[in-house]
Amino acid sequence: MGESSRSSTLDPGGTDTQVSTRQPGELGELLLRLDSWPYLRTELRGDRVTPRVRNVVIGTLNVETRALTANVPAGMVGLLLADRPQLRGTNEGVSVHVTDVDSRRAAEALLRWRIELERFAPQLRNAAP
Repeated sequence: MGESSRSSTLDPGGTDTQVSTRQPGELGELLLRLDSWPYLRTELRGDRVTPRVRNVVIGTLNVETRALTANVPAGMVGLLLADRPQLRGTNEGVSVHVTDVDSRRAAEALLRWRIELERFAPQLRNAAP
């Protein structure tokens, strides 16, 4: 049976909040969309939103700076950077600043890719020679 839990955001006190309703523009739209994604759970701590798949942190979104960083294995960074000019390589993986429609779409694509990587990681490990 697949995971189907909706995402939730938590403030430092542990109560549910709707950070998406407090963020204008494309950042708010991104947060609203993430809230509807199956397999993804988000937590708000201070000015950081942490997306998780199962119990694995797949990145960090700094709400104040609008920077999303996805944890991406070093060997896969180049593949992602070739497809999306909005993405940048970092020490942690790949990042994007969510400032307009194109960067929001790039952030969504990056997170969808990272979610799929995590969902199918066990199968990929088992198939490796």
